[in-house]
Amino acid sequence: MPNPNTNEPEWIELYNYSENTIKIENYTISDPKKSTNLPTFNFYPNQYIILSSDTLSLKIQRIIPGNARLFQINLPTLNNDQDIIKLSQNNLTLDSINYNLPNQSKGLSLERVNPELPSNFKNNLLISVHQSGATPGLINSNYKNAYDIELSSINQIDNNLFFKIKNNGLKHIDEYNFTCFVDINQDNQIQNNETIIDIYEKNIPPYDSVNLIYSFDMVTDLLEIFGSFHLIAFLSTEGDDNFSNDTSYFNIYIAPPKKSILINEIMFETDSKHAEYIELYNTSDFDINLKDWQIKDKSAFDKSGASIDNIFILNKKSYAIIAWDSLLFDKYDELQNENYVFITKNKITLNNTNDDLYLIDASNTICDNLSYDYSWHNPSIISTKNVSLEKVNPLSPSDKKENWTSSADNKGGTPARENSVFRNINKFYTLNAKPNPFSPFNKGTNSKCQIEYNLPFRTALINSKMFTTEGIEIKNIASAKYSASSGKLIWDGTNNKGEFMQPGPYIFYLEAINSENEEVFVKKIVLIIGEN
Repeated sequence: MPNPNTNEPEWIELYNYSENTIKIENYTISDPKKSTNLPTFNFYPNQYIILSSDTLSLKIQRIIPGNARLFQINLPTLNNDQDIIKLSQNNLTLDSINYNLPNQSKGLSLERVNPELPSNFKNNLLISVHQSGATPGLINSNYKNAYDIELSSINQIDNNLFFKIKNNGLKHIDEYNFTCFVDINQDNQIQNNETIIDIYEKNIPPYDSVNLIYSFDMVTDLLEIFGSFHLIAFLSTEGDDNFSNDTSYFNIYIAPPKKSILINEIMFETDSKHAEYIELYNTSDFDINLKDWQIKDKSAFDKSGASIDNIFILNKKSYAIIAWDSLLFDKYDELQNENYVFITKNKITLNNTNDDLYLIDASNTICDNLSYDYSWHNPSIISTKNVSLEKVNPLSPSDKKENWTSSADNKGGTPARENSVFRNINKFYTLNAKPNPFSPFNKGTNSKCQIEYNLPFRTALINSKMFTTEGIEIKNIASAKYSASSGKLIWDGTNNKGEFMQPGPYIFYLEAINSENEEVFVKKIVLIIGEN
C-alpha cells in the first residue's frame, strides 16, 4: 500500500504460498534509499505477514484477519508514483516489485494476481478491486481461483432489490446457494424470522453473471415490518476458493403505507421540572422501525431535528414516545426502561404558544404535520402549563383544530396510553368472508367467496389482491375502487389469467384509503379453497 488514505499507514504484505515453513532470519526489505531488517520468526505455509511502521493505526483503518501476523518495523517510505521494493536474505534478492502507480490510485493497494509468478510477469501486478481498496491478510482480489463466486452488487431501485452474482473462477459453477436476511435486531446473526431468501440456483459459466430481482413486497409479506434495515446477503458453492466476496451488506428503507404513523399527543408548554414530548401512534397492522426518522419544528426544519438514531420498533396499533429530556421519567416513572420510549440526542424546543410540527421518515418524506396553537386547548382550563394536547382519535387528521383538545388526565398527559379524550370514530371496522372454505370447482352457492368489510371511513378507495402463502400475487380483485364505509368483494378462485387455483390457503389483502385525508386502513384474511 504505497499511497494510503489519510490516517492509514503504508504497509507491505508477504505471503508464503509454499507447503514448507520458512525461517525468516537475516531478511531485509528495502527500496533504493533504505534497507530495514526483518525480525526472526517462522513463516508458516499459506500464512500472511503484514509489515508496517504503525500497526495500531493499520488495525484501526483495516480489518485484519486473526490468522495474519503484523510486525511493526521501520519500513522504507514507499513512493506514491513509482518505486522498487526488494525482499532479500544475506544480500541475495529473493523477490522484487518495480511498480508504477496509475493516477487516482490513492487508497488502493497493489496486488499480485498469482503469487507463483514473478511480479514483472505481464498483468501480474494490478490495482486492488476489492470494495475496501485492499485485502491485507486475505486472498488478493485480483487472484483467479478455480471456483470463485462473488456477490458483486446490491441495488435498490424503486420497490425492487437487484442482486448481481458473478463467477470469477476458471471453472463452471453447477449449483450455488443464495441467502438473504434482514437483520432486524442488528446482531449480524440469522434468525428464523429474519430470512427473506434462501434458494438454490444452477449454472453460471466462467466469467459470466446472473441478476436476481426481488420486490420489497416479499420482505413486508414475510416479515410484516417496515422501515430502515440492515440487509445481509451471502453466497456459497462447493469448492469456493475465495470467501472474501461472498457476503454483502446493504441498508434498505421500506416505506410504510401513507398515514401509518400519526402524531397523537403533544406536550409543549412545560415548566423547568417537566419534559416536552411527542406521542406517535401506529395505525397500521405492521410493525415499523423508526430508525432515522425525525421530528422537527418550524425553527429546526432546515436543520437536524429530534432524530431517532437507533433501532426503534413501533408495534402495530401501538404508541411510542419521543422526548429529548430524561425529566420525562420524573413525572411518568412508569415509562422508565420501556422499549416504546426514545430519548433523542438532538433537542428541539417547542414554542409555548404555537409552532409547526413535522414527522419525517428515513427517506426525508413528511409523514404527518400540523400547526398547533395555544387556542387548541380547552378554554375552560385555567392553566395549561404541563398539560398536553391530545387527539380525540388517533385516526383523525392531525392538522385540524377540532381533532385536538386538552388532556383530562390527572397527570396532565397520557404518554403511551389511550388518550383521555379518546372518541371512537367507528369501532365496527371488520373483514369477514363466507363461505370459507369454498369450492370453485362445484356449481352452486359455495362456488364463490364473498368478502364483506366495514371501514373506519365514510368513503374510501379500495385496493385488494390475492396472494399465495409465499407472498406471490395471483389476482387483482379491485384497484382504486370507490366505496362507502361498507361493501362486498367476490373471489371466484381464479388467478389473473382466469385459471382456477389449487385447493389450499390463500391470503386476501385489503387496503382502504380515506377519500378525505388519505388515511390508510389495511386488513388481511385467509381464504381456503376446498377439494371438489
